[in-house]
Amino acid sequence: MWQNIYVKNSTCHIPSTKMSQPRKISKKDFETVYPYYHRWANGERYLRQEVRMLSRNTAYIFALIAYFE
Repeated sequence: MWQNIYVKNSTCHIPSTKMSQPRKISKKDFETVYPYYHRWANGERYLRQEVRMLSRNTAYIFALIAYFE
């Protein structure tokens, strides 16, 4: 089973993020943020700020979930 996912700057979306190096997302970080995703996607937009306090990778994790669901 996986332990980490790495995200990096996009090569096909413009504008891309401007990360200086790939960002590591741990399994623990993902599991912390995941339960909030569907509530946020269903309109509870304030949750993103709340979850940001739990993980600095919230935007990347939400994007990964949206892409793969």
